[in-house]
Amino acid sequence: MKKPLLACIICSAALLTACDDSVIDSDSIDQSATDKTVEETPKSYVTFDPTNGKLSTPTDILKNSTTGLLSNITSSGDIYDSLRSLDGWGLGSPFTVGVSFPSKTYGSITLKSDSVAAADAVLIREKDGGRLTYGTDFITKATSSGVTIVPLKALKESTTYYVAVLDNVTDSLGRAVESSSTYTTLKTTFQTAPTALTATQTALAQLILNAEGQFSSDVSSGDSIIYATQFTTQSVSPVMQHVMDQIDSAAPQISSVIDVQTAFGLNNITISDSKLSTFLVASGRSSAEAAAATSSNDPTVYFGSLTVPYFLDTPEGNSTCETQLQATRTCDAITSNWKASDGGTLRPADDNPLKQSDDSVQVFITVPDGTMPSSGWPVALYVHGITSFKETVAGIAGNLAAQGIATVSIDLPLHGARSVDYDNDNVYDISATDSDNGGAYANGSSLVFANLGALRTVRDNLRQSISDNLSLRMALTNTSSYASGSFNLDGNSVSLLGVSLGSIIGTGVLGASDVFDGDQSKLDFDSAVLTVGGTQAAPIMGYSNEFGPTVKTALKASDGFAESVAPLLGYTGTELKALRDGTSSQKTTYDRLAELAYSSFLSSFVAGAQQAIDSGDSLAWAANVSSSTPVLVTEIVGNGTNLSDQVVPNSTSSNGFPLGGTNALISSLGLTTYSTDQTGSALKAATKFLVGHHTSLLNSSEVTNVTQDASSALAATVEMQTQVITFLKSNGQLLDITNSNVIQ
Repeated sequence: MKKPLLACIICSAALLTACDDSVIDSDSIDQSATDKTVEETPKSYVTFDPTNGKLSTPTDILKNSTTGLLSNITSSGDIYDSLRSLDGWGLGSPFTVGVSFPSKTYGSITLKSDSVAAADAVLIREKDGGRLTYGTDFITKATSSGVTIVPLKALKESTTYYVAVLDNVTDSLGRAVESSSTYTTLKTTFQTAPTALTATQTALAQLILNAEGQFSSDVSSGDSIIYATQFTTQSVSPVMQHVMDQIDSAAPQISSVIDVQTAFGLNNITISDSKLSTFLVASGRSSAEAAAATSSNDPTVYFGSLTVPYFLDTPEGNSTCETQLQATRTCDAITSNWKASDGGTLRPADDNPLKQSDDSVQVFITVPDGTMPSSGWPVALYVHGITSFKETVAGIAGNLAAQGIATVSIDLPLHGARSVDYDNDNVYDISATDSDNGGAYANGSSLVFANLGALRTVRDNLRQSISDNLSLRMALTNTSSYASGSFNLDGNSVSLLGVSLGSIIGTGVLGASDVFDGDQSKLDFDSAVLTVGGTQAAPIMGYSNEFGPTVKTALKASDGFAESVAPLLGYTGTELKALRDGTSSQKTTYDRLAELAYSSFLSSFVAGAQQAIDSGDSLAWAANVSSSTPVLVTEIVGNGTNLSDQVVPNSTSSNGFPLGGTNALISSLGLTTYSTDQTGSALKAATKFLVGHHTSLLNSSEVTNVTQDASSALAATVEMQTQVITFLKSNGQLLDITNSNVIQ
């Protein structure tokens, strides 16, 4: 009989995180175990046997001293391939120091939870820095795999940390967990007979002893270190510095600017004028919707062109891709990643990315109806969300125009007009824009951008998005005239407005611009509003009420999932895949087994995936945002009747990832939550809405089973736009809260 025994779903030479087993095969426990005395029961010990692939991560033992990459990871699979290409470990994913327990013949022995969840169980130090504080910087908890360490603050990039586990950690029999025999032998042999060790063993012993030595003043009398290691986090900024240098050298400008009436005419579409209201009706919005969006000001719409350096491969049509698209809505043609200048893997010795092509992208521009300031119109650079497109800024452009603010926006990679139509049938074959946005996007899927089978591509879609918007920002500085002098935009008065994924990317844009080692004025932002965004895109996607089911369906259908969980369910990978692809009855059996394994698998997958995409994630970039850059974050927390944000979770802490979600973005940026008006020279503010929905900034409609009612949905939009626009208008010196009834 096949019996489920769920240990850690992804366990091998690289333990990515811990899984807390929810299902244990009780038949594997010897029922006579109660006859065993404590003295007869072997001790639990920290797992450490590198020669046989028994090694907890993160650890610099797996770092290649020649390349500087984690290329000594030997496990197979996309997560491991992605990790092997990194120059260090993640910045905020939970990780586990594995513990080996006596066999089930001695009963079910675990870690004593309160001994692990204590300040003297695990010590962490930053090289050339101080000791991390338990409960502030990290916590620890017992899982079936061992001692899990959960960061509460992001680790610094390119920084070495030391970790020590003390013998205060005990098992369920009350006995101190011990060092492994390999660990002890390496230490003692190096100290007593060093010539007996090989070069590799000597290096291991030196790493261990050096790590232990970092805590010489921290370990209390009577306590002992049973395991210590060091690990170095991955770099984030160096690659983007090179990107910004390349952008600066290219001197981008917004060119070929024409009004929308002319642009439509080139496609044999006739409209009466170039007003936003006319554009909205021509784009399928009702006259009433168009009138509401432009009641305070009806700006003129223009399209322009911007050339950006593209560091990913350009998708090309072929029969293989078309077949893959029909099955999965993605294909190998869109699974490239950034390369070093020599065409190899980006690495410390070559972290300058190779431009694959110049990509001409469309720029959407709205210009206020009114008297232009002598220096040109102040401008808000808008960054849209996943499955969306650049023109969604129309939902706020009219009210921004009423305050004298123009907008510019471009599509993110593989979104909107940057989608791919191989056969020119006016239906995009590859698009990350959702099918709800019209027939042209009938094949749209979020997984085109967030490809779960190509994590380096996900990371580099994020980095490419940051790069593209940095190009747009610099183009605003470089462009002196638009549409043959019809208007000008003030390149010295630019703010940033992000929505959802646009706020995740926007954080990267802000963080990169604030550390640019060239002329920062070319990339400077007066202020920024980041609405309904978050940190750690992997747990956001995995645990989102909106995107979680899509992720689940994709993962359960993948070979990687089936092969990973099969041994733990009592099957071979081939057997489990046969059930998945078999008869209706077999598929039902597979679904039942997959459901049983999914929660633990997802936890491990998310932890590994987040490490792979960290350098494109907002958590990595938030620390680089200048203290002088005013920032406002808005969040939908709900009131019980009105649900909280269903797309980007407020927090993924309950899922084991406290650094995921909007609350973590607020903390990472050092913001203060307010419920009343605020003024200051550089406000760092957050507001939490009791009503509304994920896209309330742009859409005042109620959402069934989410919003409280139509009136509260409208009130949320009015209040959110009021806060956003006054914040941008004042360059981040005023937070105007006019309806306290909708604010927590």
